[in-house]
Amino acid sequence: RATRSLNREMQLLDPEWGGTYQYSVGNVWTKPHYEKLGAHQAGSLVSYVTAWQATGDATWRRGIDAQASYILDFLQDPNGGFYTSQDADLRLADHSSVVGKIYYAKPDAERRALGIPRIDQAIYADINGALIHALCKLAAIDPDSPALAAAQRGAERIVREHASPSGGLSHAA
Repeated sequence: RATRSLNREMQLLDPEWGGTYQYSVGNVWTKPHYEKLGAHQAGSLVSYVTAWQATGDATWRRGIDAQASYILDFLQDPNGGFYTSQDADLRLADHSSVVGKIYYAKPDAERRALGIPRIDQAIYADINGALIHALCKLAAIDPDSPALAAAQRGAERIVREHASPSGGLSHAA
């Protein structure tokens, strides 16, 4: 049952950039809401890694690769840590927008020519913890992946900027 559901969830993967869209509307898997939340990326990556570990089925490697590439290419801050989310729609300078359904149907070059939907660059401890955990799970099955280094940089930043003297972590820096 779990792998059957995860297989259907693969329909929510962005075929160009990777990453999982937030959810699907209309009780079907084929009408996604195109926002990409960091917490969803983390959960999906852990699910694909777990499915691959349990079954050895190469199907799950496609999900792993799509999630990891999106996290590392779009959500990773160059100073360590991970951003919160990416908007579903592209807002243009003239205050018009390109809705996700139209934008995400385009190939990579056409998307980039229009611009990239806003990425919320907030660095929150909880989302970073989930993404760091997911990347560590990936590193455990793929030691050659850049996942562990990215997770370590993220953890170092969270500790540096979010740790309180009492030993806890604040939500924001």
